[in-house]
Amino acid sequence: MNFKQFYEQNSNRDYYDFLEYLKSNGWGWTGSGAFGTVFKKPNKNYVLKVYRNDPAYDNFLNFIEENQNDPHIPKIKRRILPLSNNQSRDYGIVAIEKLDSLKIGDWRWRLVSTFANALHDYTIGNLGFDEYLNNVVEAVRDIYKENLEITKQKRPKNTRSESRRLRRLDYFVESNLGIFKTFYKLKKFLESNEESHLFDMHSGNFMMRPSTGEIIVTDPIAY
Repeated sequence: MNFKQFYEQNSNRDYYDFLEYLKSNGWGWTGSGAFGTVFKKPNKNYVLKVYRNDPAYDNFLNFIEENQNDPHIPKIKRRILPLSNNQSRDYGIVAIEKLDSLKIGDWRWRLVSTFANALHDYTIGNLGFDEYLNNVVEAVRDIYKENLEITKQKRPKNTRSESRRLRRLDYFVESNLGIFKTFYKLKKFLESNEESHLFDMHSGNFMMRPSTGEIIVTDPIAY
């Protein structure tokens, strides 16, 4: 049975019934959020995300499908749009590549999270990529400099780690230009989109592709 047949044959199940059906057929729960649940199976190189009432995630999936060549975007194996059944319940399902968690505390995780937070209220407008990148890097550099000054006053013996962050900043930007291009495309996508969805990047929205070590952006759009 192919993926579409599997979904259509079970479309009469409501959301929670379908989740239970997956569990009883060897799919193990791996995570959940406000609108969706993710399942994995040992012999599969993808995970299943089942979601409902989440147009923001549908919007991100649209972005993913338009940017499958972007190395910092998850690869979609199969997507089935929300399908209303005869009980007027609907949910969508997507088979998406299996990724690893980006270790919390890893210096790359801290840096990319800092950049993501700095971008929340940032409007690109007509800025080109280079100007956008310079502005964002300077904003993060100012944050780190401020943290360094605070550390000097409160914990003089611990300034080494703050100084190291400043040194790593330029190296990180130079070696991870791709992810900033992804941020840029996402912001442009949202600013040109009629839906009132927000750029919702935070530390929980990054994972890693195990085969390459690339940082992957996951679920960065919210209401």
